[in-house]
Amino acid sequence: MQIFNFFGSIFGYVLWAFYFVVRNYGVAILLFTILVKAVLFPLSIKQQRSMAASGKVAEKQKILAERYKNDKQKYQEEVQKLYAQEGASPTGGCLVTLIPFPIMMGLYYTVINPLSNAVHIASDSINRATLFLAQMPGISSTFSTRFTEMEIMRNFDTLAPYFRQYQVFSEAEMQTIGDFSHSFQFLGLNLLDTP
Repeated sequence: MQIFNFFGSIFGYVLWAFYFVVRNYGVAILLFTILVKAVLFPLSIKQQRSMAASGKVAEKQKILAERYKNDKQKYQEEVQKLYAQEGASPTGGCLVTLIPFPIMMGLYYTVINPLSNAVHIASDSINRATLFLAQMPGISSTFSTRFTEMEIMRNFDTLAPYFRQYQVFSEAEMQTIGDFSHSFQFLGLNLLDTP
């Protein structure tokens, strides 16, 4: 999980840059998604070509399997020659398929941990807020530890006076979180309602 949170922190800087320009988290996520798709587009084309080449090779490989069904070593040699001749690789599409996974997981962690990964609030401030919420009567029973940062953002207007009173966040962090917590409206939806 830490590796995905690391990617989330890196992607958070990009997401924060988009947010800084448009001042809406939903639009920032949309722009970030377009950027990711543009970056991954060449890899997608390579994957499609590799799949097409593998399809051609598979047909010819069936013919070789029939021809050399009694000589496995000769069959393997001919298959290797076939791959070299077609310019294909049996594992050519695997890496291209795996690259989007850490990107999507990083984006997921950026979205569910907006304070640490997008806004880059200090982790000790977030930990203080988490402990504070876990001990606060009326909130601790409904408090989701899985989506701690989203809970803080969702309830920030209500919690802000308590955070100030107990100095959970610095005044600069309070201002940043306050501004950021109001940017989750997108196409009539509150993005904090459903993580």
